[in-house]
Amino acid sequence: MNTVKISSQAQGAYGIVGHVGVGHVHSHSGFVQDDSAGFAVASLILKQAAPVSTIVKAVEVDLVTGDVTVALESGGKGSANARRGFTPAE
Repeated sequence: MNTVKISSQAQGAYGIVGHVGVGHVHSHSGFVQDDSAGFAVASLILKQAAPVSTIVKAVEVDLVTGDVTVALESGGKGSANARRGFTPAE
């Protein structure tokens, strides 16, 4: 089994991406796509290469602007915006 590690090269040869778009429809035939499995694999590979805690420490949500910020236990922080806002179910 190969060891996963961060490369020292200035430019990468491959990219790993993923997102969770659970239950959105992309087809005129009503095909429902769930990208959760791909995102989980990409996250696992990155976690093996850079072992940091991915435990969520805090989540901040501004219902007016739609801004969401997530802070990790290891110090990482990410923000996104729900450009169409939130539904009552969310």
